[in-house]
Amino acid sequence: MSSYLREIKTARIDATRLTVELTDGSTFTVPLSFYPTLELATDDERSAMEVRPYSLHWESLDCDLGIEGLLQGAREHPKLAENARKRFQQSQRGARVDWQNVDAILARVPATEPTHEDQTCIVREEPPKA
Repeated sequence: MSSYLREIKTARIDATRLTVELTDGSTFTVPLSFYPTLELATDDERSAMEVRPYSLHWESLDCDLGIEGLLQGAREHPKLAENARKRFQQSQRGARVDWQNVDAILARVPATEPTHEDQTCIVREEPPKA
């Protein structure tokens, strides 16, 4: 069964994990360490999640997680994780921050570019016409 036929029913998020329930009754949980943008976000930013049939969206974080990528265990792209760090730094100006913890969060993001299979959106090209 293609995961495109599966829709998101509900989703819950806390400081360490994201749990998604699909309309077919299956439930899965992923650690937020896969998504530094969400892990570095405030509780209010994380709770502003919009549940769509095929994705989860956080407007203020400019973050979208598609069902296909979630089911495949895709992680956040390292460049997006670095953007999360910059956003976090800007929000913490003047605040006392444990930068070792932030660095530890970002160190878990793979340093290599994601492979085709890691992409949450796969574009299929039409075969050339004869």
